Amino acid sequence: WNQSVDVGEDRPVTPRNRLWASELGKSDLDIYLKLIGEPVSNPFDARARRKFEAGNLFEWVVKLVLIRCGIYKSSQDWIGNKDFGLEVSGKLDHLAGGQPNYEQAKKEIEALELPELFTRATEQILDHFKQNYLDGLPKQIIEVKSTSSFGIEKVYFTGQGLAGHDLQAFHYAYNKKLPAVLLYICRDDLRMAEIPILPDNEALLARYKAKIASVSDFYS
Repeated sequence: WNQSVDVGEDRPVTPRNRLWASELGKSDLDIYLKLIGEPVSNPFDARARRKFEAGNLFEWVVKLVLIRCGIYKSSQDWIGNKDFGLEVSGKLDHLAGGQPNYEQAKKEIEALELPELFTRATEQILDHFKQNYLDGLPKQIIEVKSTSSFGIEKVYFTGQGLAGHDLQAFHYAYNKKLPAVLLYICRDDLRMAEIPILPDNEALLARYKAKIASVSDFYS
């Protein structure tokens, strides 16, 4: 287990002419160096790799819960935009919504033999949907982010996303014309927080356009 996490596979560093949505919170210079294929001076260490893999694990857990609640639509859909300069592209985490089949979902939960926490949580989520979303859950994008206790406290205190995550989620929301949520999960104690990201948020649209234009000018 330790060796598989520590080794991991690094993406080859090659020049490109598109931005990744996950980079929108970084500085123009950092993005420019990535675009021209400049190798990083401080590659990820073993601890950073483990945090990244922990994020992948939480993303999978959320997908599992969505499936068992009967509202899972898809994952890793590519979303692109070429309207404001260089192309921006990225893959959303999950798309969810619709009318759950409550009885079938509960049977599937039991058959899967999930840990008690996830069985209990999923059943309560289903009960919440049944009471509050009689016509089903509106379709929405879910962007999963794992963070530390310090990070989740900052989210609670500010009510905002961390490190440009809001621009990443807005990229998906704006181009899919669907609401999105930043779903934070604390790696230390499993606390969660949701930050809504709407596709018609004018402030985020202004920041989104300005970032793409700035990097495009830098690149050209």
